[in-house]
Amino acid sequence: MTSTVPGAQPAAREPTFGTRIPYRRHIQISLADLYAALREVAPSATLGNWQGPFTAPPENELDPQMLSIDGVPLVLMNGAVALPPAILDPGYLPNAMFPDAAYRLRDHQAHAVVLPARRAADRPEWVATARAITLLTWAIAKVTQAQAFKWEDANNFVPVSALEACGPQLLAADGMAIPIWVRILAGRANGQQKLIAGSYGLWAFGLPEIEYAPTDLPLEYLVTRAYAISEHLLTSNVSVKDGDTIGASDGGESFRAERLEHGFFGPAVALRLSSLSASGQQTADLPAKGPDRGRWSWLGSLTGRR
Repeated sequence: MTSTVPGAQPAAREPTFGTRIPYRRHIQISLADLYAALREVAPSATLGNWQGPFTAPPENELDPQMLSIDGVPLVLMNGAVALPPAILDPGYLPNAMFPDAAYRLRDHQAHAVVLPARRAADRPEWVATARAITLLTWAIAKVTQAQAFKWEDANNFVPVSALEACGPQLLAADGMAIPIWVRILAGRANGQQKLIAGSYGLWAFGLPEIEYAPTDLPLEYLVTRAYAISEHLLTSNVSVKDGDTIGASDGGESFRAERLEHGFFGPAVALRLSSLSASGQQTADLPAKGPDRGRWSWLGSLTGRR
């Protein structure tokens, strides 16, 4: 039984799929500017309101609240107030993609919030909702000149530049942004030399988190594998059980899965993955063509002020 790092991440709760976008000086967000920004970052995406898509550039409404992206209804709130310090707290471990958020965003005086307008019914709808919220967040960040935003369900502060890195995977109709939706946490516990790494954020999609048993494998390798496995689980109906083997179609490392009710990095259910390289055991369970290194690169760093 693995003990949880004290205060590592908050308890799993009802997912919000929300983002918070802090920015320096408050402005009223123009619907026309938002429309133009979305056309710039995601030309194939369709902006609308709850009645349907805009068939022409919208009138210059200020601070619109009821919007939609590709038919997914969303809520936008914008205010001249800074985020509370607790929202900027990364938890027990630094936020790898945007370290020192409280320090770097210390001068912000306003923020916007994006939320879904309805509860999604299943995982494909959750993914579509997450994609729509991510695209609208990107457009808002362009309009407000924000430098970072927070993906709430992963307690993940992300630089806006990461959206450009995820763009090719996000812009497709069934696109995803795994490094934004899934935060990677890593460290060495109790003076150990071996690395412990895991995810936080998959719980919002009804999936167990991914956690690696203490290992000597490089962090970048663990992260890219975690991203690939996350994508595979999000797009398949595979349910990983105790003793299953998770492998790779490119001949890389294979891992034995152990299901834990409480992971090392938080109270959510987790799959602890132990490397099988020493035993020489072959991959068989998940599935014949399993996740490979995937499309996702490690965009983070473990350095921080904490």
